[in-house]
Amino acid sequence: MRRFNSLLALILFALFSCGFTWGFGKGDHCSESTKAVEGVTNETLPAERAKIEKKILSLCPDGGAAHYLKGLALGASNKSEQAISEYRDAISKEPLLADAYGQLGLLMLKKGVPDEASVNLYNSLKLKRSPSYAKALADLYLEGKFYGLALLHYEQTMPVFANDVSVQNGMGQCYLGQGNLVKAREKFQTVLHLQPANELSHLKLAEIYQKEKQYDQAIAELRLSLAANPGNRDSHYRLAQFLEMTGNSNEASNEYKLAGVERSVDPSDHMQRAASFTAAGAYDKAANE
Repeated sequence: MRRFNSLLALILFALFSCGFTWGFGKGDHCSESTKAVEGVTNETLPAERAKIEKKILSLCPDGGAAHYLKGLALGASNKSEQAISEYRDAISKEPLLADAYGQLGLLMLKKGVPDEASVNLYNSLKLKRSPSYAKALADLYLEGKFYGLALLHYEQTMPVFANDVSVQNGMGQCYLGQGNLVKAREKFQTVLHLQPANELSHLKLAEIYQKEKQYDQAIAELRLSLAANPGNRDSHYRLAQFLEMTGNSNEASNEYKLAGVERSVDPSDHMQRAASFTAAGAYDKAANE
């Protein structure tokens, strides 16, 4: 019996020496705090968040979860640089903390660093599904004209963002970029059902009708877009072109004036004015000429 007790004591000593914690060590506490912080954002109810913060600080005050919570607080106070530092610390201590990547990605977007933003948003989405992070990454892909990737991530925002006009417009632009006019039209019409005065959807529908050579419908959509934004010179210019094509010269001339373009019978006059505007650095006016 004495030999058995001595052997047991030796085994226990070896286990503790090797860092075995029986579930009560710091490592397990930090792991528990990481699980506790999962899904906590600035939109989390204050009472619930305070309860989670208290638990995390008692479990692992210098772990990844604690740094993540500091990042949230700093970001909410518009201390972006400090928040970014805290999120990076959180990731270095807990590489599987999905929201730390996601929130860091959103901050890098605001900072105007799309490459780093996309990497962090992608890393976050690898770890967990998040409609908000998927939307942000989809917008980045759309801006880069990666229509397939953008569409894939917009689809990951459903059904949470089903009534979000920016998502529906984004999906419509993806389909339009891929040449799928039928699905693009459906998306833009969905937007107009949600928001009848949406300028972008009217402009994109005008583009679709132009491709289909349905110029009367294109004119109608451009008129609706100008009702939403009367000062858009590009829309006035496009409308003038369509009106001229359909034989409505008088109204076309008026639209050209609203676009800031002085019409001339001789094309060479436009070329000369364009050269003058270019030399003066007035590139928008040169493009119109």
